[in-house]
Amino acid sequence: MKYLKKLLAFCLVGTMLVGCMGYDTIVDLSIHLYKVEYNGQIIYLLGTNELGKRRAVLDTITNDAYEASDRIVFEVDMSGIDTSQDISYMYENSAKSSLTAEQINRLDEIVRGYSGQHPGDVLYSYNLLSINSMYSEVVASELGYHSNLGIEIYLHAHAIDDEKEILAIDSLEYQKSLFPLLSTGTPNYLIDSLEYESLVAFTKKYNEAYYSGDISQWNEVISQNKNRITDPAEFEYNETITKNHCVVIANYIEGLFAKTGTSFVAVGAEQLVGDSGVIQLLKDKGYTVTAMKK
Repeated sequence: MKYLKKLLAFCLVGTMLVGCMGYDTIVDLSIHLYKVEYNGQIIYLLGTNELGKRRAVLDTITNDAYEASDRIVFEVDMSGIDTSQDISYMYENSAKSSLTAEQINRLDEIVRGYSGQHPGDVLYSYNLLSINSMYSEVVASELGYHSNLGIEIYLHAHAIDDEKEILAIDSLEYQKSLFPLLSTGTPNYLIDSLEYESLVAFTKKYNEAYYSGDISQWNEVISQNKNRITDPAEFEYNETITKNHCVVIANYIEGLFAKTGTSFVAVGAEQLVGDSGVIQLLKDKGYTVTAMKK
């Protein structure tokens, strides 16, 4: 759902974050950087986080990989946002039209946990995925993390300045195509995932681990998150959305080896690891994948 969250960062919260940007600071992302090799060709693969606390300056290992690359590939298009199309998507299958009265009441109860907010009818004109992204952004902001400080925005700006070729793997249409595959139990999972205290705890733990510079801490958090899933609707959501998307990413990376020059691919870090993650899928295809930070 990165496309939707990126859209929200630009269209919904951007004006709220003016003045929040801190001084540039070196961020060690090298624990999330991998080298994919085949027949002497190299593709750099970076696991990204759409949230950040300060404007990033890449560590030496990650910056060297970026500088050595001829093109940069993002998970979604970082520049060509069709605002009218994307904003209209946020209203498709609105909560008011798609949720049951019981689900609306449950969502209303949870939203009231955010400093006593009353959602009102306007909130329910958005679809549930948009609502989920909005309140995830609220929690992240309270913890000091902001979408407009994410590493992808930094990379995109520098790729433009450096006149690198910029490509995108994913599209809004692809993500929309997955939603009909989900069961009627999915809304309950998405609603419950907004429970305030749980979302605060998860957001804090996830982002601290990502920026820790400690790969064992990061892997532990990801493993714990996957192992805790017992809700069939959440399991199905992850199987349908995440696994299918990892296959799309791995296939796209494979296609990059047909291009001349070196590619630098930036995709969500959580999608790289695990038995069905992008790294394992690439290894299964016969490519050599090596962590850049030992």
